[in-house]
Amino acid sequence: MENQHGSGSKTGRKKVTLSSIKLTGYKSFDNSSHEIHIRDITVLLGANGSGKSNVVSLFHMLNYMMTGALQTYIAQNGSAESFLYYGAKKTTRFTIKLNFSNNEEVDDYEFTLAHAAGDILIFTKESLSYHNKLKHSEPYLFALDPGAKESGLFSSTKDPGAKTNKIIYSILRKCQYYQFHDTSKESRIRNKGYIHQNEYLMKDGGNLAAFLYALQNKKDGDKY
Repeated sequence: MENQHGSGSKTGRKKVTLSSIKLTGYKSFDNSSHEIHIRDITVLLGANGSGKSNVVSLFHMLNYMMTGALQTYIAQNGSAESFLYYGAKKTTRFTIKLNFSNNEEVDDYEFTLAHAAGDILIFTKESLSYHNKLKHSEPYLFALDPGAKESGLFSSTKDPGAKTNKIIYSILRKCQYYQFHDTSKESRIRNKGYIHQNEYLMKDGGNLAAFLYALQNKKDGDKY
């Protein structure tokens, strides 16, 4: 990531990472803008129903969006109305804005999903922006086509000159969702696994032991 936008380790610039999330009208978040600042480790604390799980579910939804499967995710997780604050009668659309930054650059990805016939959600807005803080220039803005059922971010990365699109897409692809709350006797995390199944951590933690063992025995064992 550090080589995008002309940045790199030789210049001392940091990688572009997720800095904040703004949610408007999404699930338990009302129609005012709610901003959550993200750090290397971010802990969400709050009473039941305060929205902790809904923030986590956003990343699950983004995983599906980046593979062109938003409608599948909606179908598997209830109705489209369930994604709107108090349903479609109260809230017709929700907006998410993700901010990515380092010590020199700022990238934004923003999208609005609106309720449509057939109880689905469609994109009425999807846009990206890039700004170099040191150059004090006008931000680069790029609007994707509205009205689609799936995100246009992936297809836009096929343009060789779409550096900002590729950076944001790459980051979102790496924002993975893990859920280890199932610790019953039948859960994957408490049952047998294969020691060589360790290339990546499974979302249900089924290969956690194998993954940790691989980290411990690699040259970069300090991560373990």
